Amino acid sequence: MVPHTYDGGKVIQEATYTQGGIIRYTCEVCGTYYEIETAPLAHEHTGGEATCCQLAVCELCGQSYGEYDPNNHVHTVAIPEKKPTCTEDGHTGGLQCADCGAILEEPTVLPATGHEDLDGDGKCDHDGVSVVPDGGYTFETFRCKMCAKYEANKDIPFVGFIYTIVHFFVHLAHYIGYLT
Repeated sequence: MVPHTYDGGKVIQEATYTQGGIIRYTCEVCGTYYEIETAPLAHEHTGGEATCCQLAVCELCGQSYGEYDPNNHVHTVAIPEKKPTCTEDGHTGGLQCADCGAILEEPTVLPATGHEDLDGDGKCDHDGVSVVPDGGYTFETFRCKMCAKYEANKDIPFVGFIYTIVHFFVHLAHYIGYLT
């Protein structure tokens, strides 16, 4: 039996950055062969750009590498402005990262405007006084046309008493038939 005499090897498949190569060694006497696999090409990862939520991707091998960049926000959404009302604060618009949720431009708080009292009498000037009976007492309330909220300012027992008496006589007149 004659020993095999193998050639110097022939590259069957080139190694790349993502997969190894194959080298085939063939016997020069009988033609039998064997193959060995080589490792992928050695390299340093390069290229790509890390974001707040994604690692950089190597342009040679396609592998993710490195660390996240907490200051690189690619996808952003606007935080809509909210107008203040008489009783609730609002805010200016802002900017937020759609990927990680970080606030990039903080909205500025716009304080509630309060009920409008131009004449300084402590009453909302948008509507006026309405008298509401409540167990013989009356509260002076003010309804803001801007926010439609009522505010009770003070208890007026005497006016409540008079309102109750007048209300009684109006109902009595309807009952008797004097008013229709």
